Amino acid sequence: MQPPLFGAGGPWAESVALPRDVLGYVRRECPECHRLFKVKGTPLEGMLVFARLASQVTHANREEADWPEVVRFCPYCGFAATDERWFTAEQRAFLDKRGEVLEQELRFEQLAHVERTLSVNPGPTFLPVRPERLAATLAAEPNDMRVLPLFCCHEEIKVSEGWLGAVRCFFCGTEHELGAALLRDRLSRILS
Repeated sequence: MQPPLFGAGGPWAESVALPRDVLGYVRRECPECHRLFKVKGTPLEGMLVFARLASQVTHANREEADWPEVVRFCPYCGFAATDERWFTAEQRAFLDKRGEVLEQELRFEQLAHVERTLSVNPGPTFLPVRPERLAATLAAEPNDMRVLPLFCCHEEIKVSEGWLGAVRCFFCGTEHELGAALLRDRLSRILS
């Protein structure tokens, strides 16, 4: 059964989520060095997506969309920034556009209420125009990069295959010297 079109006067739900690779990792981008990496997808992703969408919508209860600021660290350069700054450029563009369309849909619903209740107000001075539906989605997430364990926080991240330098924990900023261990691992695979 198709969900009702917005503007039909009834509630409906839509799922907006960031794509995950086959292992459940979500792509991130450092706001400073712009290198890409991945973190394990958690329910936190949904809250970050909600906060980004809500930032595009004018509403009176903005405190419900506020998110506590948590600092994260770039695995490559160590740059520190709050959670919402780690979206990729593509993710930001998609979520901001979806938020704009959501704002238009809500405004349409508010104005269409008058049209649906014409018996109470038979002389409206405006005609609500249904906004166009956003058809764009984010591309599927490829299963790329290599998984690295972060022993400090008992987490894992994915970094670029070509990265040989130290890796910082995305969650606490602890530096892990992985270059020698990676070279040993690669040599053993080549020699065997």
